[in-house]
Amino acid sequence: MRRTPIIDGHKRFAVILVGGAQPPAIRRDAQTGSNVLALGAGPTPPGQAADRADIRIYSGITYGRTWFTSLDVLIPHGTPRPQDWQVLLQCVQHGADRSPPISLDLEPDGRLSLIARSDADTYRSLWSAPLAQGRWTRLVLGLRMGADGRARLWVDGRAVADIRQTLGWRQGRGGGGLHAQGRHLSRRVQPSFFAAAG
Repeated sequence: MRRTPIIDGHKRFAVILVGGAQPPAIRRDAQTGSNVLALGAGPTPPGQAADRADIRIYSGITYGRTWFTSLDVLIPHGTPRPQDWQVLLQCVQHGADRSPPISLDLEPDGRLSLIARSDADTYRSLWSAPLAQGRWTRLVLGLRMGADGRARLWVDGRAVADIRQTLGWRQGRGGGGLHAQGRHLSRRVQPSFFAAAG
């Protein structure tokens, strides 16, 4: 595991790189005229089980309060589909050494899924749809952690999910953080890539 910061203007973000993850870069996108954060990974190095480029966006998520985050995502044309699931955005919980209670995952068939996990660490897909390659897609995730949890998702301005259920682990400390990821828990021999507008 390697740790490195990335700086965009006056903002500094913590970055964790694992396996074949490439250092993130901030680039100017000609299509949108804005800066984008490019994440990706090359081949998994021998002896490594996973590749991951993890950017901590915010770490002060608290229970009982509604939080929103947005992400513009581009999967370039010709990007190979993942061989297993990939985490695009997740809300981790402080003090809980388990899967994130809620995440946006890229599935092996190229679909984007909103995933929630219960205290038994079970996996529940709340919503799923294809994610187009070669164009920007705007994602807005609204979440409230706790027993009165709620997850809402908008894709390109259209509400696609609004689910009420418990979000968060009982043994956690009651807060969490948002992390954007380029790859997670996958072994590949071809690079994968996505870019998120910032």
